Amino acid sequence: MVRAVAVLTAVALGSCDFDLASVPRPSGASIDAHLADAPPVDGASDAACQAVTFTAASEADTSLAAPSPDLNFGLSAIANIGTAVGTVGIFRFDVAMLPPTAHIQSVEVVFTFAEKSNQCAMACGSCVGVEHAGTLSLFAMRSDWVETEATWNHASNNSLWAAPGASQAGVDRSVAPVATVTHAPGTSERMQVGAAAFPDLNRLWRQNDRISFELVPSAAAVMIVATRESGADGCTPGGYPIPKLSITYCP
Repeated sequence: MVRAVAVLTAVALGSCDFDLASVPRPSGASIDAHLADAPPVDGASDAACQAVTFTAASEADTSLAAPSPDLNFGLSAIANIGTAVGTVGIFRFDVAMLPPTAHIQSVEVVFTFAEKSNQCAMACGSCVGVEHAGTLSLFAMRSDWVETEATWNHASNNSLWAAPGASQAGVDRSVAPVATVTHAPGTSERMQVGAAAFPDLNRLWRQNDRISFELVPSAAAVMIVATRESGADGCTPGGYPIPKLSITYCP
């Protein structure tokens, strides 16, 4: 089994400007940093810092299937996410290295298309024929689910979702998608989270230093997503790249 890894790196290009009308005075701020950056008091930024990028591979991922509401797919090498089979995907990331007060600049979640899998066809057959164009929507979601126990009905053996498929708005998942893409069959997806979701992502949806997402298909979409267990399939040496969360922020 592949172990999830979190990485924190400084970004060479780009910085964050601080406006003291909304954030505390950072260390190294200029001499006027006690003043808010709002005319007529002050017209310039008080301070800037070098942006930092935090990345984490999924520590847990699985699919939830409406036609099989009590089956768990937590050890599957792929997540077949599609309207035709009535499934959604859920993914959890360890964000302990991300400061709760981080001034977030960008958030990206990457899902890799699994080109071959024994679950698409025998002898590591192609998954391309299973794919279908459509819409994929990403929701922020609760993190109190267990990878090897989560089903369409249950977050864990001892806990139900508020609504089947982790679909209760504002409880199981965010009211609106935080990102949406039009999926092209046979391609991986890089989903850019909208800035409006940043505050809730690191406060409301952050639970026990974990942030989770639910990937929901519509408009006939089907995507075969490589999970962190993809190496166990034996179809690609080392497996496919694990679902990844990247967050760029200023401390």
